[in-house]
Order: sequence, then structure tokens, then C-alpha cells
Amino acid sequence: MIVRRNFKHHLGTAYSTEHIQATSIILEDHMGEITVTAVYSPPKHNIKTLDYEYFFNTLGQHFITGGDYNAKHTYWGSRTTTTKGRELLSAMRKNNLQHISSCQPTYWPSDMNKQPDLLDFCITKGIAMQKVPVESHLGLTSDHTPILVTMHTSFLQQPKKPSLSNNNTDWEAFRELIETQINLKIPLKTKTDLEDAVYKLTTTIQQAAWQATPPLRTQHSQHDNTETVKHILREKHAARKRWQNSRSPRDKQIYNRLAKELKQLLHNIRNSSVQHYLTNLTPTMETNYSLWRATRKLKCPQQHIPPVRKPDDTWAWTDKQKAETFAEHLATVYRPLPPQLPNTIEDDILQQLDTPHQMAPPLSKIHVQEVEYIIRCDTHPTKAPGYDLITGKILKELPRKGIRAITQIFNAIFRLEYFPCHWKIGQIIMIAKPGKNLMEVTSYRSISLHPLLSKIL
Repeated sequence: MIVRRNFKHHLGTAYSTEHIQATSIILEDHMGEITVTAVYSPPKHNIKTLDYEYFFNTLGQHFITGGDYNAKHTYWGSRTTTTKGRELLSAMRKNNLQHISSCQPTYWPSDMNKQPDLLDFCITKGIAMQKVPVESHLGLTSDHTPILVTMHTSFLQQPKKPSLSNNNTDWEAFRELIETQINLKIPLKTKTDLEDAVYKLTTTIQQAAWQATPPLRTQHSQHDNTETVKHILREKHAARKRWQNSRSPRDKQIYNRLAKELKQLLHNIRNSSVQHYLTNLTPTMETNYSLWRATRKLKCPQQHIPPVRKPDDTWAWTDKQKAETFAEHLATVYRPLPPQLPNTIEDDILQQLDTPHQMAPPLSKIHVQEVEYIIRCDTHPTKAPGYDLITGKILKELPRKGIRAITQIFNAIFRLEYFPCHWKIGQIIMIAKPGKNLMEVTSYRSISLHPLLSKIL
């Protein structure tokens, strides 16, 4: 273990048995001591729950222990579950322990008949790990790749998925911006005019939504208790310093009383915060279906994120490598018609495409009421958007002028018999087929997310 010199720390008690070997250091900060442990468990031993519990009990009340446990379980993102994994999970649940995992393989066997899996992860106790960044480091050549866990003394916000709106969006301001920025008196006589109109409409809606949406701020509950906690914490530190200098039983008693008082206060703050959160959960859209989201966040097995085997039998580790592998696979699956297609069939197809209106009358003009009805009644507000991030909720909040601009573009598309390129762009999402080997590219099917305006058309 390597530690910076300016961190206040000291070596902890070593733990060494035939089942588990561990090295620990004790870090100190303003909140107290944290034990950081590097652990290794040989694969040949079958470790029982009591063995794991005895090891964890030697680490104190606040610790993070990470390394090669050689224990697999889908709970922390492994591909399969082993006996050691079940015993370790049982010990974690009995002692109220949490895990930190990248959900990606950390063991890369040299034997191509064996499949990579997750063996390296961290287990914690008494540390708030809800917002700790975890990532895999895939740049090393070892058969085990490490995970990088970044810990801070204060919470860090995880990056959120890009979106145009949230619960705090001012829809009145959004409609006013649309009314002032959309221009209905634009020429739509050529394909270039149509492409420009679609681009301007899309950017106008995006910019209006962004300007009407304030950034989400981290909400800290129980602000009234902040000064009280700081006051007791300062008194506790002063009492500890006095006791360390005097070693007086009286000073020790005062220090213990303040430590107990601070612990009880923090416990009450956490309980009241949880109660406040639970009492405000609702299944309605006004709170963004908070009850359903809270239920989804309950502890459940983490989704295993496996690597993907390339055609040359090497592994695609990173997201970029996986995307390139899937792109190459899809390029071989979705190919144009072969050149040996009979000329008679090809000529018939081209003739039908060149004369689209011989078999049916021209399409009638679209009215604003039709577009408005489809957006209001047939478009789900939370339907997945395309690359432009325009959701059904945003379209439902458009003013009448915005609906008229959409209708004009729809009619120009029918009149010019040209579909704009901006609405042909699809975001390809790969979904695993059930019961298939997730390390093979053929075990995934693709879906395409297109802009909602193209679907409405």
C-alpha cells in the first residue's frame, strides 16, 4: 500500500490466515479514523461466513477493504455465483456491509476457453458510498485489472444524462421563448430550405428548453442542525486534545460524553431526513414518480457489464472499443441487396419508386388540429427521445405557434417528396438477448431511437 506522506496515517494490525491475507492502514481526518485494507483470498479455500465475519470485525467501525476476493456473485456484478460468493454475501448482510464494484470484469484469463469475470471489488462499513465514482483501469497488461475508487470528505454529484428539462422547468417562459423565436414566414420551396427549417426548429426548441430550465442543485436536508453539529464537533475535538495532554479520567469522561452526544445527534438527523423523504414520495407525475424511482433504487443485484469478443478473438474493454465492435458487426448484418439480384426485379423496384403517385391519389394537406391531437393524445411524455433530446413532455408544452411551424414542415415534406436528413438520424442501442452469452456480439439486438417529430410525421 502506498500513501502520501501528508496524509495523517499509521499502519494497522496485519491479518494473515490461510484463507485471507490483508494489510491495513488507518487514515485520520476531521471525522475520525478510517481503515483502508488491501485483501487477497486464495482461490483454493472454501471460506465460511464466520471466517469472513471474524475478518471484518478486526477492521473497526469505518473501513473500506478492496482486492481479489476470488468470490463471484451477481449481487456485485459477477457473471456467475459461486459458493464463496454466497458465503461472503451472507457475512455482508449480517454485518450491514456495502460493496463497491465497477460491474466490469477484472480478471482476464490467458486461456481463451475461459471467460473474463469480476473478482476484484471493495467492501465498506460506516462510509457513505452512494456517490463515489468507480471506474475500471484497463490500461495494464496484468491478468487482473484494478478498479479506481475516488473518495472525498464531501459528496460529489455523479454526472447526469443530458436532458432539456427537469421538474423545475418554467414552461410559461419556455412557451414565451418559442413564441418570440419561431418565424413562420420562411420559404419552404427547396430541399435546402426544408433542411434549414428542420434544423432551426430543433435548435429553437432545445435552446428555449435549456433557458427555461434552472440547473438542479443538491438539496441538503436539516440545514438548521448544521451549526449545532459543528459546535459539538469543535467541543469534541477540544475535549479529545485536553484528554490526550492530561490523561485525566475527568477529561476522558467529558470527551466520551460529547462523542456520544454527537453520534446520537447525527443518528437523529439521518432518521428525520429519511422520514421526510419517505413521507414525500408519491406515484404521480408532479414528483416525477418518486415512489417508483425509490423502489427501483432498492438494493438488488447489479447488472454485469461484460467485455465483448472481437472477430480476432481479442477483447473489447472500453465503451469506445465495444461501440466499434458492434458497428463492424452491424455493418455485416445490415447490407444492401446483393449485386446478383435479377435485373427485372431491380427495374420493377426502381419504376415503382419513380412513380409513387400512379397507384394512389396525392396525400391531402395536414391541418394544425391533426398534429396537435397526435401530440396531445398519442405521444407519451416520458417516451425515450432521439439524439435531439426533445421529449413528448416538451412537445406537449409547445404553444400554438410551435405546432403551426411543425405542420408547415410536414406539409412541405409531402409537397417536395423529401424527408429531411436530421430526422433520419437514429441512435443505436444494443440490447442483450435473454439466455445468450453476453460476451458475443451476436447475443445482442439493436433498436434505433429516432427524433419524436419524425415518428409523429
